Amino acid sequence: MIVNVISVIKHMNKLMLIFVITLGLCSCEREASWIRNWQVPVDLNDPGGPAGGGSITYLGDVPDSVLIQRIIEGQSLTANEIKYLSLSPGAYNSREDHLDIVNPDPRYMRFPHSIASTSDNWGWDHLYELCQIEEEEFCNKYFNGERTLGMTFGPWNCDYVESWY
Repeated sequence: MIVNVISVIKHMNKLMLIFVITLGLCSCEREASWIRNWQVPVDLNDPGGPAGGGSITYLGDVPDSVLIQRIIEGQSLTANEIKYLSLSPGAYNSREDHLDIVNPDPRYMRFPHSIASTSDNWGWDHLYELCQIEEEEFCNKYFNGERTLGMTFGPWNCDYVESWY
């Protein structure tokens, strides 16, 4: 009887060890999978107006131009839609974490017509700063002198932005 109890204890120890190892392997944290939004204007005659689009997986350190090419390859966009195709300056994951994109490519940003209002980056503060200084100075500061896609849509009215501050 004692031999049987010892045998059962050894077997349970083996099962417990297998359980602990399995638990350890299954609970390893996986690399976060990030998503970035893309959009095109609903009305191509009003590119600064409302936009619709979708999302694309962002694995980090992938240039915006590569993401844009993947979107073009995966969607049925017209040449005019491609001309106005833009990416959000931030990414998010399933845990609702937010990741600001470092040095987003201005060629694919709708800013100032679209801002990241829930982010400290490319939100209201940047919009207000744009309204306080000249566009050229702003672009020199953030984009090596390049204008954003959104800046090419036409003049931007800062009156309502300045009324908030």
